[in-house]
Amino acid sequence: MTDLAEFLLARIAEDEEVVHHALAALDADRTEYAARIARRTGPWSTVTSSGHCGIDTGPRGTVEAIPGRALAECDAKRRIVTECGWVTVMELLALPYADHPDYREEWRP
Repeated sequence: MTDLAEFLLARIAEDEEVVHHALAALDADRTEYAARIARRTGPWSTVTSSGHCGIDTGPRGTVEAIPGRALAECDAKRRIVTECGWVTVMELLALPYADHPDYREEWRP
């Protein structure tokens, strides 16, 4: 495996970790929000145990959809790096991480 591939896989893993932390925080916020609404409106509140309060934000909700897409993007990038390994594609995938201290200018397309 090339240094560029290793660099990308490490950044992808970091991105996934950020998404997982965001999901955990979202779940904690949702639980607290549901508890606050229930305290204010009583036990017959329309807030569900997942914190949904009747606001229609689409099939999964805008906030809930973003982490899923981010994780799918991480998976797609990982597969490109491990299954394709095309240098030009990996260089392009690495561009968003150009400000990372481990990024090498020789990888810039």
